[in-house]
Amino acid sequence: MNTRQLEYFVSLAETLSFTKTAQKFYISQTAVTKQIKTLEHNLDTKLFNRNNHRVELTPEGNVFLSQAKIILHKIEEATERVRLTTVGFVGLLRIGFVQGYEKTSFSNLIFKLYDQYPNISITFFRGTEKELYDKILNSELDIIFNTLNEKEITSFMDKCLIKRYSLNVVVHPTHTLATQKSILLKQLTGEKIFNYNEFEDI
Repeated sequence: MNTRQLEYFVSLAETLSFTKTAQKFYISQTAVTKQIKTLEHNLDTKLFNRNNHRVELTPEGNVFLSQAKIILHKIEEATERVRLTTVGFVGLLRIGFVQGYEKTSFSNLIFKLYDQYPNISITFFRGTEKELYDKILNSELDIIFNTLNEKEITSFMDKCLIKRYSLNVVVHPTHTLATQKSILLKQLTGEKIFNYNEFEDI
């Protein structure tokens, strides 16, 4: 039994025509007949009832049809996976992202990535800036979406600026900085800064 025999069998089972099957594969009807007979011999089972006017599947042939389609699909799938592996598009991608980044267009980008490369398995880790830099440095993550911190960047990392986001500071209306449209980071020196995560359990 070989792949060609299965392909001839499936085609003949679907068309019930030796002529159409022969035309599909650019071979003679005699060649199709020979391959089907060989397949039946190997299976020790009659797959078709045929005479000069009609071709029909036997009950055994009908059972084998579903299995033959599965086999051909698996072969095609395996071939494609091997091809994709060769060009590096199969495997596991470990992605880390800084807390809050999930509220951006991040999820849309991931959906597009998975749609284009469905054979890639993706895992996620959400962490702090420090955790993400540590994990990628220790090879626990493959790529991170993080805030830029030049002190954490090493020669082993490649960086790419994706987008700039503004950093907002919320102050009381009576605060001395309340009337300013923008401030420098150093102007916050000595100020008590509250992170919204501190209030999640309140």
